[in-house]
Amino acid sequence: MTAPPERTALYRLYDADDRLLYVGITINPKARWRAHATDKHWWPEVARKTIEWFETRKSAERIEKIEVEEGNPKYNRNFNGDRRRELQHEDAKREGRIQPVIRESIPEWVYRSWFEDAD
Repeated sequence: MTAPPERTALYRLYDADDRLLYVGITINPKARWRAHATDKHWWPEVARKTIEWFETRKSAERIEKIEVEEGNPKYNRNFNGDRRRELQHEDAKREGRIQPVIRESIPEWVYRSWFEDAD
């Protein structure tokens, strides 16, 4: 006998100007938000949260994909087209690193001007 599907929450995080920052899914929103608070540099921007429950994870995943594609949240990577590459670049710059594949294709003088002389 298989276990019944778990209810899954789709959550939306907004900034003080009500701009959509992030859309995600989880079975435990409070635990997920605690994790975001410790590992996401953008967490202090969150001013409002909403939750919508779905009977299955698959249903929540479908809506998450649509909302990210249409809403273009500032910090989502999955389903967010070109914004994903921009976010990866911003993270690499902030953390003083760069993706190896990208690094290999950038001339040394350009790399230094972007990452080492930026401060």
